[in-house]
Amino acid sequence: GGYNTNEIFRVDKGFVAQIQGVEGGRRARMNPALAEEASKTVPDEFSDIPHERGVLSMGKFDEPHTGTSSFSMVLGDAHFLDGKYTIFGRVISGDHVLSKLEKVETKKEGIFVMPKERIELLSACIMYADDDGRLFGSLEDLEANLKLSEGARTGGGDGEAAMKATTSSGKRKRGKKARPEPKAEESLPMEEL
Repeated sequence: GGYNTNEIFRVDKGFVAQIQGVEGGRRARMNPALAEEASKTVPDEFSDIPHERGVLSMGKFDEPHTGTSSFSMVLGDAHFLDGKYTIFGRVISGDHVLSKLEKVETKKEGIFVMPKERIELLSACIMYADDDGRLFGSLEDLEANLKLSEGARTGGGDGEAAMKATTSSGKRKRGKKARPEPKAEESLPMEEL
């Protein structure tokens, strides 16, 4: 992914831990398609969701509609960012990782509080969560799980299939090869801080 070998370049306790934009923070080379995608900006999309601990907020420049691939994990209440930065997600598991980030030794460089040592993302992926916080590796898996769950709740024809298609722990089976659900910790490889 685009964030593989990228870095968390800013750790400001009680405020944000910020991931460098894909163009600026990777150690690995970018292929032309990734470089083109990383150079694009994203329009602002504001909501009523407040900037509070665990929120994922898109980095941008001062001008409107200049969202980038840089993003922040909010470490405290930062309501002054509301209506100025686009929120696109939330940490649903792994708050202890945010707490570990806040304990990293830092130094002040200009307006930024930065870690003294590089914190590198080994890999990153998109995870999808249902209302119960169960994680899925693709949107298709999430949608299939939601359809199966709906059939089980309504007594529809899919209810029996839902019972057969899941294990006792709620993990979905696929034919002879059962693919376990990814764990939240696997999506946050910075556990070793």
